This record gives sequence, structure tokens and C-alpha cells, in this order.
Amino acid sequence: MKGGIKKEYRTLSGKPVLARAILPFITSRLFNTIVVTVPVEDIDKTTRLLQDFLDVSSVAIVGGGETRQESVFSGLKHLKAARPHYVLIHDGARPWINESLIREVFDGTIAYGACIPVVEIPDAPKEVDDKGFIQKNLNRDAIRGAQTPQGFLFNRLFKAHHYAREHDHSALDDAQIYMLLFSPVATIMGNHENKKITYRNDLEYQDYRKKE
Repeated sequence: MKGGIKKEYRTLSGKPVLARAILPFITSRLFNTIVVTVPVEDIDKTTRLLQDFLDVSSVAIVGGGETRQESVFSGLKHLKAARPHYVLIHDGARPWINESLIREVFDGTIAYGACIPVVEIPDAPKEVDDKGFIQKNLNRDAIRGAQTPQGFLFNRLFKAHHYAREHDHSALDDAQIYMLLFSPVATIMGNHENKKITYRNDLEYQDYRKKE
């Protein structure tokens, strides 16, 4: 989303998008450590942005990388010293996450070692070439859209990220990285309210949670 201000720093119903994405993880009380990765030059700015909405001492704000994948790996490296058994990765641009979905992903991760939420795709999916011509009509019943948070056994995800970095693999999400070395990844039903802010008018989406 263009316009100067990062979408995570924009305001949604009186709170920064990033604060809304973090708070359900804090209130769930499932996690000993919460790490937020931001550009190195934004660490102080992010701390100031969040301090009026949550206890910033309850989160570690650390420098990320040039890409989402590099930022996740940076967060994992920070977490490694705490020796966590499981880790959930969430996109800071998904402010409509709720505790219920977090708990379902967490439980699925414990049960299967890796678990992500997915949603049905309402449109007819097509595979197109680089010129925009349809090459294949895909089976919508077998296709899902992946959401976050995505949960994994920490050591496996860390190993997979390290492997991806060493072998110059890029991926769209952590499930794809995990599957470079491990499988399977279980899925649970996500929800369409758990939107990712991509376009400016996404900020006008009605917050489905009870107003605070």
C-alpha cells in the first residue's frame, strides 16, 4: 500500500494497526515471549507508537530485514536463546485476528507440529502465463488461501529458514519454507474477517470484534 506511512503504523478505530495485531497474542496468555520485527531505523518509533496501547515491556521489538522472510528469520534468531518449543508467526498487517483463532492454531501446532489457518477462495482460480493468458483452470475445491498466524515446532522452522537462507530459496509464507524440509502442515478453517491490509480502502473494513 503506497502513501508514505507503513500500513502497520496507520490508525484503525483509534489504535495503530500493529497494536491491534499484537494485543490478542498478549491477552491469550499462551506465549512467554512476543517478538515484533520492524526496520532497524523504526525501533524507537515503533516503541513510542505502541506504548499508549500496550505494555511495551511485554514485547521485544527487534530489527528485521529487507524482506518478510529475512524479518521472520531475524525474529527466530532473537527467540532462539529462549529455547521455545513452538512458535506462531503473524503478519502485523492483519489487525482483525482474534484469540479464538490463535488458540486453534496453537492447538493444531501441538497436535501436528505445524498448522496454519486457511480460507476458501470464492473466485474461480486460474493459472496464467507471464502475458496474462490462461494456461490452466484450477480446481477451486482443492485450493485455499493461507492466512496467519502460522504455527510450527520452533527448531524445525528455524532449521528450515536457515536452509532457505543458505540455498537462496524465497517463499511467500512460512509454511512454504517449513515444507522445504518437513511435512505435513495441517490446516484449520480460518476466517474471512482475518483480512490482511493491502489496499488503502482495506482500512475502512468494519472491525468485527467488540469495540473496546
